Amino acid sequence: MGKKKNIINRFMSGSFPDEVKLAFGSWLTDPEDQQEKEDALYSEWEALSARDISDSTLERRRKLNLIHRHMEGEKQKTLRSRFMYFVAVAAAAALIAGFFGLGRGIRSHSNTPSATSEVCMVTSSNSKGEFQLPDGTSVWLNIGSSLSYNSNFEKASVREVKLDGEAYFDVAKDGRSFVVNAGDLQVSVLGTRFAVRHTPLYERDQVTLVSGSVRVKGEGLQAVTLSPGEQLSYDRLLGDSTVRTVDTGDYVSWIRSQISLEDCTLGKVIENLEHRYRVKVSTLGDIDLDQHITLKINDESKEKIFTVLSFLADCELRIIDEGNIVLIR
Repeated sequence: MGKKKNIINRFMSGSFPDEVKLAFGSWLTDPEDQQEKEDALYSEWEALSARDISDSTLERRRKLNLIHRHMEGEKQKTLRSRFMYFVAVAAAAALIAGFFGLGRGIRSHSNTPSATSEVCMVTSSNSKGEFQLPDGTSVWLNIGSSLSYNSNFEKASVREVKLDGEAYFDVAKDGRSFVVNAGDLQVSVLGTRFAVRHTPLYERDQVTLVSGSVRVKGEGLQAVTLSPGEQLSYDRLLGDSTVRTVDTGDYVSWIRSQISLEDCTLGKVIENLEHRYRVKVSTLGDIDLDQHITLKINDESKEKIFTVLSFLADCELRIIDEGNIVLIR
């Protein structure tokens, strides 16, 4: 394993041009000596936990933690091509393979008898994806999100998936329950349309029901059944929840390629943009969230859209980092 480990260690330690990244991705996903490569990847992952937290270690850990995302720079032409689909024996190895696959649709297999086979869909930090599960359920994944399920999904008595990020589900009815695990929350349905958000960016997870019925339960949360138009918000730190009636369009509009927000309040516009671009927007100063504006969105970057928004709302824009934006007046 020494040679493979050295190659991976050197790559994780440095910055390389795209052609080198492509070559590394091809080598990493080649079936030859795959088990040895996976062992080396695990070794690299475990080594990070034992090291002191330095800038270089944080960067290496960032690569491993964000490994499920595509390398930036490669533009895809359709939503359906903007996710990766692969089968993996181990989460870390699978995510690393997916990260360096540069969006080429990778399948990684293992013949290890004791391994749990998992199917995972992942979107990059700048694109969304649409996917159909084996039972006919349609799933839209927002940017920087992942959805996984066991390979025996079609034969299991309960259809169960795990979500990290934000997704919209149009669940097909086939007589079996459909369960979404999102952190501490478990959302159970038979056939319906709903959205779930579970991301470190927000302290609160959300379940928004568009049609049908869902039952939500979680750690410290008594089971709650939602009706269409209702949203459950769950505070992960306090373990409490609230249910309110919302305009579901504000929470699922991100699945469309175009959004037209005509004569909407600034607060409603911000709500839509937070979900579309997976960002958290804060406001400082005397900003009127009830003022009405019109905004049309196609495939513009969040920087461009929020620059336009700050002009329309007559305020100053500050982009703190990839996930946090502040409007100041």
